[in-house]
Amino acid sequence: MEYKIERLGDCELLLHIYIPKEVVDQKVDSKLRSYQRTAKLPGFRKGKAPMDIIYRKYYDTALQEVITELIESTSRDIIAKENLRLLTRGELLESKWHDTTLVSTIKLEVFPQIEFGDYGELEVRIPDFKLKDDELTAILERLCQLHPRYTPHTHITEHTVQTVSFTINLRWRGLWRTFRVDDFMFFIDEKFFPNPINTELLNKKVGTTLELKHEYPLDYEDPDLKGEQVEYKFRIENVELPSPITVRELASTLGFKSEQSLRKTLRSILQQYRETKRHTVLKYKLLETLRQTYAFEPPPRIVEAYEKALLEHYREQHDVLDHNLRTTIKKLAHMQAQEDILIQLIAAKEGLHGKELTQKVIDFLLDKVKIIEETEHKGGNKDASR
Repeated sequence: MEYKIERLGDCELLLHIYIPKEVVDQKVDSKLRSYQRTAKLPGFRKGKAPMDIIYRKYYDTALQEVITELIESTSRDIIAKENLRLLTRGELLESKWHDTTLVSTIKLEVFPQIEFGDYGELEVRIPDFKLKDDELTAILERLCQLHPRYTPHTHITEHTVQTVSFTINLRWRGLWRTFRVDDFMFFIDEKFFPNPINTELLNKKVGTTLELKHEYPLDYEDPDLKGEQVEYKFRIENVELPSPITVRELASTLGFKSEQSLRKTLRSILQQYRETKRHTVLKYKLLETLRQTYAFEPPPRIVEAYEKALLEHYREQHDVLDHNLRTTIKKLAHMQAQEDILIQLIAAKEGLHGKELTQKVIDFLLDKVKIIEETEHKGGNKDASR
């Protein structure tokens, strides 16, 4: 039987099958005769009904069965002959007679035709995740800042931490109420108090007592304080100036015998974390390289299936999916369809199978591809190193 393949894209094609009427008639006649051998009709013994009665009663049913069987068997033979690998089950678009020929059109979604070549020519570029000495030093300096020493100071500044006791007289819903707070510690830049109050507290010395008034604006975020008057009475109990400790002091505070021991342990922990991050980045960069190198357009139906699954996932986390998020989901679905198809193609080519197939393919490829770790210098230039 004749056929024609019409490609619609990288993964879509139309298969046109041309079946002569005489082939259909022969198959229908054979099927009707098989019906006759088993038919039980009123007035006739089993298998003894006349052929003209069988024909009138079962012709339409036999014809549909024959057409379905011919389309399925013929398309299966063509798919095998053309070495087509199906992604999904074919979809019969139409089947109709043209003169003495039955023309059937089937839409097929197939794996793209890709020549992978030498994986060693693929370049996967990632940042350099090796921890440098200056990075370790900067992290230690930050830790020293987070564990400061406190020294007594004479007055409040923008950098000191102060302890105050205060009372609040608050006019709330037409009545005055009084609250007292003892030994309250705060930084000026935390803006716990309104800005005018913080400004008045600056440069005040330890032991100072002062009374301050403030009226909250009508647009204040706390509805209980909008437009209300508040009277503060402060006593400054203590003021301390924080300053970073040394790395040696930090090591002692954390229970290390020496600064070198702290550096060694911290470097090991950070490098282990970076190695985990490097492996994750390497995986996604490898998949990105595959998509870019072996670009193709996946079938819309498969992309839509991935998009539907992603939408259900994101709806569990977001009450409303805005336009930008929907656009992002469409892109992710397209990428995921490409990646999964490429993974299946490579797995089939290299004889990989079983559970966690994606990870097996990734591990296989990482042993083959060129991994280029880029080091960015202060001037903005990058060095590529293996």
